[in-house]
Amino acid sequence: MKAPKIFLLAFICALLLMFPMPAAGGEMAAPPDSRSVVEEWSQTFGGSDHDTGYSVAQTSDGGYIITGDTSSYGAGLNDVYLIKTDANGNEEWYQTFGGTEQDYGKSVAQTDDSGYIITGYTFSFASYCDVYLIKTDASGNEEWSQTFGGSGANMGYSVAVCSDGGYVIAATTSCYGAGSYDAWLIKTDADGIQEWSRTFGTTNDDYGRSAIQTSDGGYVITGYTFSYGDGSANAWLIKTDTSGNEEWNEIFGGVSGDYGESVAQTSDGGYVIAGNSYSFGGTGQVYLVKADASGNEVWSNTFGGEYASDAGHSVAVAPDGGYIIAGTTYSYGPGYGKMWLVKTDASGNEEWNEYFGGSNYEDGLSVAVTSDGGYIVTGDTGSYGSGGSDVWLVKVGESDTTPPAVAGTSPASGATGVSLDTAVTATFSEALDAATITTGSFTIAGVSGSVSYNSGTYTATFTPAANLAYDTTYTASLSTAITDVSGNPMTSAYSWSFTTESEPAAPVTVSIDAPDDASPDSDFTASINISEVTDFDSCNYDITFDALVLRLDDVASGLIGSTTVPVDMYNELSSGTYRVIQNVPGVAGVTGSGYLAVLHFHVIGAEGDSSAISLYNGVLSDNQAGEITATWAGDSVDITSVVPGDGNGDGAVNALDITKVERVIVGLDIQTPGADANGDGNVNAMDITKIEMIIAGLG
Repeated sequence: MKAPKIFLLAFICALLLMFPMPAAGGEMAAPPDSRSVVEEWSQTFGGSDHDTGYSVAQTSDGGYIITGDTSSYGAGLNDVYLIKTDANGNEEWYQTFGGTEQDYGKSVAQTDDSGYIITGYTFSFASYCDVYLIKTDASGNEEWSQTFGGSGANMGYSVAVCSDGGYVIAATTSCYGAGSYDAWLIKTDADGIQEWSRTFGTTNDDYGRSAIQTSDGGYVITGYTFSYGDGSANAWLIKTDTSGNEEWNEIFGGVSGDYGESVAQTSDGGYVIAGNSYSFGGTGQVYLVKADASGNEVWSNTFGGEYASDAGHSVAVAPDGGYIIAGTTYSYGPGYGKMWLVKTDASGNEEWNEYFGGSNYEDGLSVAVTSDGGYIVTGDTGSYGSGGSDVWLVKVGESDTTPPAVAGTSPASGATGVSLDTAVTATFSEALDAATITTGSFTIAGVSGSVSYNSGTYTATFTPAANLAYDTTYTASLSTAITDVSGNPMTSAYSWSFTTESEPAAPVTVSIDAPDDASPDSDFTASINISEVTDFDSCNYDITFDALVLRLDDVASGLIGSTTVPVDMYNELSSGTYRVIQNVPGVAGVTGSGYLAVLHFHVIGAEGDSSAISLYNGVLSDNQAGEITATWAGDSVDITSVVPGDGNGDGAVNALDITKVERVIVGLDIQTPGADANGDGNVNAMDITKIEMIIAGLG
């Protein structure tokens, strides 16, 4: 009888050292709440002695299952206590388990057969203290029980149902492992038969407090360690594979003692840990740590008062992706400690907190999310009930009266240069009722499209059915039909405008215009024409041609509008390839169309030859040294024997050539060698006379 009492006394003293209780005093001011938190109902359970609830879960019938310990009922000093309630917290039945010594229930879960699995520890069925695993049917009748341990202290704190129907237990052991105490992970089959167990830690004290099966089939454990870190306690996270072999472990905290008590996996594959910290924020704070899937800290936060001790015992992922923490606060409320709930967003920022209790002490030891989006909390109370302390079950809901607000838009109000294929988004301050995001409540004037809502980021998106128009101002609107998940509508309609990008200018075209044909040993010119260009300042380009057919004799200046474009230099890079560089005098640049240069060629090839004249590596620059987008096109010349006077190139000299010559004279056609009918080197009216003479048989 004495050993259990000595153990408990030492254990309680250790807890008091880790989590000191301040002296009783008057009520401290409650922290501000951004939402109205409603206690929907509460119930107490127990007798005339001390009774505590350590774990709660909602059951498949909408009721609740609680485990803890009782000294009011059962066979021993303390017995495992199992209570089943309906959806309103009314007791349906209770059961106790244990022997004549002290036995404690620490964690409960509903099993696949609608029964229940409990873990804790027992002094009644152990050489000293062993992990205790109990399986019951749906009415709480024991089907079997198992113990795990040796001659020392072995305590189970958490149990979870595994995907194979078995169970995983987080425990602490002094019988196995490398140190005085080690974290202990036990895996059993569906009948509670141990399949394997693993210990974690080194020669110092290390404690396992909570374990779950992860989405990859492995396990994650939280607790605290004195083996790693700076020598004081650090919150601890251990990841294992499916066989319990360690994959990694990480520590969190500072230099003054930090403790992990509860762990949950998050939707992004990472983990969230709740516990308490003496390193950050005050004399004792609720400690919340978010880690990624590899255990790296993403962020951490603390909650509580400055001078009193506050502790977190349980964490769950809230319906909106944030977190709900159950704990105990000595900073707020009347009397001693109070059951405390802290709600955060997905980044760990506090949204609200609320304490529950009367003039005596209360603890919040376990929290779970309920099917209606609220929370169920268990712990103990000294203010209510019939005994020294009673199991306390509290149902909590959020009464959100804050209307949703627009936190940001994309494109932003007044934005310009918006892409034509943009999707328009509005991000809100809180979760919305997705059903209220419709093409009637989120519109863009004159635009049809579809809408969607991302509940993780609170973002509504309007996707136009087709690209928007260039250089057009659009107005997007959100109506008061949009509500948050609590049904609160926007206080007023919201609209904003943005303007799309201007239509880009058509690319400048640079092209060679050469005659279709030329005769051997003749000269001809080819112009490098340029379409409408703005602020043109300089250019460089390469000219290529067949050096066996043509010879470039000169590159003459060009003309854009009324501005001459001189040729600064042209150099032969290789046979048939020349580099040309041109700059407009001054710095203002020139706007207009015309030609960059005139190429003077001599034909050295024979009849039947041909040559392409091409432009490569061309770059146009404006007066700000920016590149002007351009397309570059070449031309080609065929070498033929030209009939003198055959102005239109049909191989005959006749009246049709008059028209060709006339067109050349008035500047509508390019001069060709055959158009110079009288051979004086010019195309003019004298050639008409010559052609007429030829036609008349006189020439």
